[in-house]
Amino acid sequence: LRTPLNAIGGYVQLLEMGLHGPVTPEQRDALGRIEGAQRRLLALINDILNFAKLESGTVEFDLQPVDLRAAIDEVTPLLGPQVAQKGLVLDVRVPDGVWIARADRDKLRQILVNLLGNAVKFTAAGHVRLAVAPADDGTVHWAVADTGVGIARGELARLFQPFTQLDDGLTRRHGGAGLGLYIAQRLAGLL
Repeated sequence: LRTPLNAIGGYVQLLEMGLHGPVTPEQRDALGRIEGAQRRLLALINDILNFAKLESGTVEFDLQPVDLRAAIDEVTPLLGPQVAQKGLVLDVRVPDGVWIARADRDKLRQILVNLLGNAVKFTAAGHVRLAVAPADDGTVHWAVADTGVGIARGELARLFQPFTQLDDGLTRRHGGAGLGLYIAQRLAGLL
């Protein structure tokens, strides 16, 4: 599934570069829409594949010392375009000092992308905040807060269920398979 989608993305980029001739503004707009749809479909496929690995118990972890500040610095630029488009402020609060934790770097990044991406998706104005703080037991606590629409107390139980979005009616404004928070929770629990 990913191979033909990557090919679509590659051909779109070649067309955008003008490799096959000049591109009109209207064509460039259409190519941008194709590229956006390709990225969304690829993200859905990756979520479903990650879900299948979690459910089958075949997720492998490479536990190494991870510089938490560096991991955050790798993730936040990925959200930059969405944050800028909405005019949000991404506020990262990490206490001074070196923060090293034993974790799987890729899985930690995926957790952060899923949590922060979800917060950005459902926040129309204001800020998204990531705060990192030490705990007395030697662990590190991560907290994501935003100025989004909020979640009704009665909906909290559904929040981390697979294939569930709280905004799941016919007028749903946000895309996705409803797997991001579920995957983040499962990976965090396994780590």
